[in-house]
Amino acid sequence: MNYRRSDPTWNLSEHGATQEEINILVQGRWWGERVELNAMTSDQFIEWLERKLTEHGIKKLIPDSDTLAAAYRRAVFLQKLEKEEESLREKISSQQFRVPKNLLKRVNKILKDQSEAAWDEAVWQVAGGKI
Repeated sequence: MNYRRSDPTWNLSEHGATQEEINILVQGRWWGERVELNAMTSDQFIEWLERKLTEHGIKKLIPDSDTLAAAYRRAVFLQKLEKEEESLREKISSQQFRVPKNLLKRVNKILKDQSEAAWDEAVWQVAGGKI
């Protein structure tokens, strides 16, 4: 990597780089090696990150009892909601819906009044009884 005209050493140091890290990143007349994290595959990155976290003693966080209880209540709520949604979806999907004869006219009116709207958004508005 070419750092052009300015020596980046001071900036790296200011942002917490060790001298060893600076020596890798800056060599000679401000040339150095630079490794991009996105040059790794996802598996390589995850393996590297987990290794670094372990090396520094970082462990998974388990929140306090109040947070766990709130998460549990939310999980139960969402699971029950999902079951109800499945049941409701089956019930509604078996129904027949009458398409308004003037649907095209109504969609055109919405698009004329709301030029930024997409045609399917206009259909959504008609179906919701807004127009």
